[in-house]
Order: sequence, then C-alpha cells, then structure tokens
Amino acid sequence: MNNPRAPIVIADPEERRSRRWLAFGLTGFAVLNVAILSIVIIVADAKSEKAQLVLSAVLPLIGTWVGTVLAFYFSKDNFESSAQYALEFAQSVTPQQQLRSTSVASAMVPLSRLYYKTDKAESLKAILVELDARDLKRLPILDSAGLPVALVYKEDILDFLFRSTPGYTVTEQNEKSLGDLLITKVNSPRPFALIAETGNLADAKEAMDLIVGCRDVFVTKSGKKDDKVVGLLTNVDISKYSVV
Repeated sequence: MNNPRAPIVIADPEERRSRRWLAFGLTGFAVLNVAILSIVIIVADAKSEKAQLVLSAVLPLIGTWVGTVLAFYFSKDNFESSAQYALEFAQSVTPQQQLRSTSVASAMVPLSRLYYKTDKAESLKAILVELDARDLKRLPILDSAGLPVALVYKEDILDFLFRSTPGYTVTEQNEKSLGDLLITKVNSPRPFALIAETGNLADAKEAMDLIVGCRDVFVTKSGKKDDKVVGLLTNVDISKYSVV
C-alpha cells in the first residue's frame, strides 16, 4: 500500500560524539567530586558514625547517577538502531509479501456494500443512472440464491445501448433490460475468478492471472461457484496493496 512514511531521523556522527562526551564527562565529573567529598569527610573524622553515614549515602548515589546517565545514553542508541532496522525492513518488503500478508476479507468490498443485481428485468437505463451516481464501473450479477452469475461493466451497457450498429432508437433503449444484455454477451462474458474469503490477496491475484482478461474475483465462503457471494475484489483493489 502506498502510504507515506514519516522520516526517521538518525543522529549524525558529530552528534553521537557530543553525546558520548557529555555522558561520560558528566559521569566522570560527578564521580570525582563525590569521591573527593567522601574522602575529605572520612579523613576528617574516619572513626565516627558520620563517616559511615556518608559512605552509605554516597555510594548508592554514585551508582544511581552513573546508571541513569549511561541508561539514557545507551537507550537512545538502541532506539535509533531499532528504528533504523524497522525502516530498512519495511523498505525490503516486496509487493508479493505485502499481498500474502493481506487477507481477502479485509480488502474486499463486502456484499453489504456491493451494488449488484439479481433481477434481469431491470432497465439498463436505470442501472446506468445508478452506476453514475455511485461512481462505479462494474455491476456484479447474482442469482436469487446469491450465487455468482456474471459481471457487466458500464462500458458494456454503453456499447449495447448507444454504440451498437445499427443503434437502437430512444424507445428501444428505454425498453432494454439487463436480461437483453446478458443474452448478447452469452458467448463472450466478462471473465471472473473465485476465491475463498479465508485466502489472501496473493491467492486472489494468482487466481485472476490464470484467466485471460480477468480483472475481478468473486469471494465466496468456500471459493466455489456453488456457494454464496460474500464480497468482490477487483484488480484495482489488489493493486492498492501491492505497492510498498
């Protein structure tokens, strides 16, 4: 899928050196000063409880300080390394891998949102109006049981009504039905493939490629023609997921 990715900014070598000196310099400075302070107190009163109190307080302080600074330094480097690896991995994914990782069910147009027809007596003029209103180019045709029958493209209807030779009169155009079109297309139907809804887009593309001129895949529960349609995939749908 062609989604823009936000750039991952990796620190340049100069910035890395600056942070390295800051991390180790600050840590060294803190350790040295705390150590000097501890030595002064201990030497001044080595046998008192004050010396023991200073040691028990200062040593954990040194460990916490050093640990905090170094953890920040190395965790930032680890994050940058992980981010760089993730970016390189994403860029290495091939279109075929992208298709295999995308399920048919997530990419198809489900039946609930599909504009289709089961009534062959429907007026072609009315269907054209509806296709234009929905900005669609394909009309799936199912039987009364919801099984796949055929696919009609908008250009097929236009050819049948307006570009045929000889052309129909206005009255004849208004009277022509979907059934009339299907009769004329019986010897040259729009080819379609079938795929189970449990498959992936690589399976769907492979099924489509096996059929000459095929640009559509009916999705059924089992992937067979004698099963109800649950959705439709087109070559346009699949191409959206094959670009990385």
